[in-house]
Amino acid sequence: KFEIRELTLKIPSNYASKSMAVLKKYSKIIGESWQNDGSLSVTLEIPAGMQEEFEIALNNITKGTVEVKILRTR
Repeated sequence: KFEIRELTLKIPSNYASKSMAVLKKYSKIIGESWQNDGSLSVTLEIPAGMQEEFEIALNNITKGTVEVKILRTR
């Protein structure tokens, strides 16, 4: 059985739309909300083994400005 991580991300407004393809490719999106400043907050589930590759892909798009927090692991 694989370990699943639930993450929350905050993506700046100028990279949010470009990041959606990566989010959908690597993870299952649980919830998303657009903030007043145009940034995107997303809660998602991802297999733990995919997290590093996922973060590298996101950092390439966002030039390292994405915020990632692990909410829980199961």
